[in-house]
Amino acid sequence: NVTGIGLHSGLPSKVTIWPTKAGIGRIFVRRKKASGDYEALRSSLSSQEAQFEKVDGAFDLDCLGAFHHLPAHISHAEFPARLCTVLASPADGSDKFRFQLTEHLLSALEGCGVHNCVIEHSGPGDELPILDGSAKTWAELIAFAGTADAIDRHPYQLLRPSQPKRCVTVTGDDGAFVSFIPGGGEVRLTCGIDFSHKSSAIGSQWFTHVLHHEKRHGGNDDNHSSRYVQSVSPAKTFCCYEDIDAMKSAGLIKGGGVDNALIADGPTWVNPDMLSFPRDEQARHKVLDLVGDLALIAQGGNCA
Repeated sequence: NVTGIGLHSGLPSKVTIWPTKAGIGRIFVRRKKASGDYEALRSSLSSQEAQFEKVDGAFDLDCLGAFHHLPAHISHAEFPARLCTVLASPADGSDKFRFQLTEHLLSALEGCGVHNCVIEHSGPGDELPILDGSAKTWAELIAFAGTADAIDRHPYQLLRPSQPKRCVTVTGDDGAFVSFIPGGGEVRLTCGIDFSHKSSAIGSQWFTHVLHHEKRHGGNDDNHSSRYVQSVSPAKTFCCYEDIDAMKSAGLIKGGGVDNALIADGPTWVNPDMLSFPRDEQARHKVLDLVGDLALIAQGGNCA
């Protein structure tokens, strides 16, 4: 169990990550008939510090009908989304439900090799807790709980999706782009950012991370999750001080503060003690987000 507040809503929420069988993948669920008594949850968060608790057991898939549920898949991603990744049901009106700010948890699950689990969310809002603005806490709690090979309900072999056959490039605003390039037996993520026009404290940065590496006889490199935990998961979300008023006017960052986001103000940092990687933390965080979003292409318990 993880309890904290949402970055944009400022509302308390609770997440329980349950193990499940191989082939199920990662599924977000919320109980359809919630108790609605969130005062205990709210009062337990007297400060913005997140709280944690280890629970035993597994999620009973036969009870899934009592929950709103969405597989963590790109087909459920909502576009456009405001400064976070949102998974939404296809229904309209009162029947529609969402899970917001999913990218940090999904990044930790993908980076730590957890491909089958049920993510139960509860609280007055639909946003997962921001914690310290990174994926470090999620990754540490996954390690604390422990992982195991998932057992399939059927004796079927689960195969990884094949790599792309050709280069694919997607362009965005202001010259931004993402390219997917076939590359042998590893998943190598390289990110470059340039904030020089807004903050010299951020400036231009590059960072490369190898997420998965295939062993000669199949399977993942045993060290890939530890590399993710050490090099990517501690990188915190960030913003520029000059953008804060605009985000607040848009109804965002109600739960944001110096404890869960790095704030750049021209050549300096408002909260430099929060930095984990002074030279390139912002590029690392972009890789963290990318891992979480790429996790949405995983199917049937495979990694992305």
